[in-house]
Amino acid sequence: MAPQNTYDELPYECAAASRTQPTRLATVATLFGMTPPPVQTSRVLEIGCADGTNVIAMGYALPDAACLGIDASARQIEQGQALLAQLNLPNVSLQHKNILEIDANFGPFDYIIAHGVYSWVSPPVQEHILTICQHNLTPNGVAYISFNTRPGWNMRSTIRDMMLYHAQQFDDMPTQIEQMKALLKFFADATKEQKTLHSAFLQKELKIFNQISDTNWYHEFLEENNLPLYFHEFAKQVEQHGLQYLGDTEVQTMFLENLSPPVIAQLQNLSVIHQEQYFDFLNNRVFRHSLLCHQEVKLQRSLYPAVIKQFYLASQLQPVGDVDIVSDQPAKFEKAGLGGVEEDTPIVKSALVYLAKIWPQAIAFKELVQHADLQLKRDPQSHFETSQEDILAEALLKCCLGSVIEAFTHPPRCVTTISPFPKASELAQVQIQHGDHSVSNLRCEQLKLSPLLESVLPAVNGTHDEAALIEILRDLSKKGIITAQHEGQPAAPEAVTTAMLQDLLRDIFTYLAQTALLVD
Repeated sequence: MAPQNTYDELPYECAAASRTQPTRLATVATLFGMTPPPVQTSRVLEIGCADGTNVIAMGYALPDAACLGIDASARQIEQGQALLAQLNLPNVSLQHKNILEIDANFGPFDYIIAHGVYSWVSPPVQEHILTICQHNLTPNGVAYISFNTRPGWNMRSTIRDMMLYHAQQFDDMPTQIEQMKALLKFFADATKEQKTLHSAFLQKELKIFNQISDTNWYHEFLEENNLPLYFHEFAKQVEQHGLQYLGDTEVQTMFLENLSPPVIAQLQNLSVIHQEQYFDFLNNRVFRHSLLCHQEVKLQRSLYPAVIKQFYLASQLQPVGDVDIVSDQPAKFEKAGLGGVEEDTPIVKSALVYLAKIWPQAIAFKELVQHADLQLKRDPQSHFETSQEDILAEALLKCCLGSVIEAFTHPPRCVTTISPFPKASELAQVQIQHGDHSVSNLRCEQLKLSPLLESVLPAVNGTHDEAALIEILRDLSKKGIITAQHEGQPAAPEAVTTAMLQDLLRDIFTYLAQTALLVD
């Protein structure tokens, strides 16, 4: 017999999801003309929070916000509460509740999040999620609902049917998971030489699902409910509950400018809903991160460069080689896995160089203009004009819509200066103590740590200065737990010098700062 709650028997493997964070939701809302509630003092509800990893990361990053997570799995809520017990986070609470229990008595929320829930519950529960958004969302609040999407799931549903058919022969979850993996590999291998569209699809799906956890295999394919929707179907459900589609947290997917001119010509006069549906058809989209607001909210769909001036900005782009910011010589800025841009305008190049210097910190647009101006004025050949601010705004908006620059209504509290007694995130330290190999940072991202960092991070707790940390590294080296480097090669423990450990500690501090794991 199947367990009453499969998530109690096989807890979902959780991670902080940056796309769901109030900071991201507020940015998209502001882009489209809303004045969303300030994220730093907001009330946040996460529906189906599992063990709370995501909502706890929110609360840690936003200590003045009130964050509530609810989930129907008692086991997962207990796991999250055990972690909370070791943290001083009075602004976060987790409750074991059925979604259908959420009503007006829970009060209003500025941001409501249902990530990885909507497709995996029955239609009556889906309707109640929308009812919660209708009645519990504040007037200018934003709701986030992610769901499996057709047409991408039309073909993937065939794989789910295969899994359901095959797994019914086995009683226990571990065997079912192993059999699902073996079945997909069998079909991918059996059709590999056929060179058909079906064969290519199976190869692609095998590659995708080999990267996810065992728990996700089970919950994706064998749960009772997995109900993908066409976007227009979802939009209709939303409308029936007094809500409207605001946008997508992957905002770059919404704009015609990212398509070819012939496609733009065909789609530019359609409504937002029709455009989004045709985008899904064009891209065979399998998953959506949709944002909702009340129908009474007036949205501004046309974006003008001036909109970017109200944001804090951050970018991981790094200059490729030396950049002459004064001349009109083109310069490239890139980040592996993120893409890049090429710019030749001095004010834009200067701003991108400055953003690269201060990453992961975010800076207000006006301040960025001042720093970019200052860098240019260091050279007597540079002449900054007021109109250049508008040129910069246009370039940065384009970069933002291309997802190579991030915009925030409230900047993440990232620390890049190494204090005399440096301190890493308490949340990350507690997660390591709980045996996790990945941790949540202050940008609400999930990072997989190396064995070196897992060993060292607990010591970066604000009570050790550099000298003490070097001695801790020396002890770990002697025990063979970590390995210091000399001229790019591993050094034997007896050959490790203080200079090597200083270099290692400097590298650790750089990593912690760059990945938003340092705190004040």
